[in-house]
Amino acid sequence: MVRLPLVPCDGVADADEETALLAADARVLESHLEPLTDQQLMGICNLQQSS
Repeated sequence: MVRLPLVPCDGVADADEETALLAADARVLESHLEPLTDQQLMGICNLQQSS
């Protein structure tokens, strides 16, 4: 799942509405992303282990 920072938006009534809008934005963004390849996942794991 894509995590977006919660930044106040102009014209948003409350935190619940803002959260709903950000969730909708995340779904749109996620629909345009390709899944990571095994090679990309291994690279991330290697970076995590080396830090």
